[in-house]
Amino acid sequence: MTIFLTAFAIVTGLVTLLAGALAFNDAYVSRRIERAEADTVPLKIRKSLSYSQFVAGMAKAHAILDEVRFVQDVVVGVHYMGASFGAILAKQLYIPLKIAEIVYATGASTQADRVAFAFDVSDLKGKNVLIVDNSIRTGRTLKMVYDQIAPHALHTKTLVVYKSTAGAVSSITPDIVLFHSDTPIKFLR
Repeated sequence: MTIFLTAFAIVTGLVTLLAGALAFNDAYVSRRIERAEADTVPLKIRKSLSYSQFVAGMAKAHAILDEVRFVQDVVVGVHYMGASFGAILAKQLYIPLKIAEIVYATGASTQADRVAFAFDVSDLKGKNVLIVDNSIRTGRTLKMVYDQIAPHALHTKTLVVYKSTAGAVSSITPDIVLFHSDTPIKFLR
């Protein structure tokens, strides 16, 4: 019985120590996110973000857009995850959200045929548009959407939540990247 209680006390102490280390790391990363400015973004992360860190990062995106003096009239989220992140940002900014979906169909002859919008693109005429995507590797998806929207919009900026520091060279350079990481981050759908 004494051995059991001793082992239980050791395990409890280790769990408490681990919880404290995780809380310290969460507070450290959250503090880095809060102190981030336009010139210090993207933040380099080494592992997955907690939900509170992610929300702080999206709030920081709003502040960064203010710093670069870009007042957007509409957010276009690239379907799937870019639409989710775009919805969070559009809610923070109190502006409309539009959805762009990339269709990888074998029958599509041009890149323009691969982009399906849930709205009329000509409605963007004279508006400042922020295109949001979850991640960028080669940049093909973001470039396809950008090439379709840019001729219609007054000004267009791109925001990417996550960019891998390792890997392929991107065909488009996003205007704002919130987080960089050496290891791929998987987003839940």
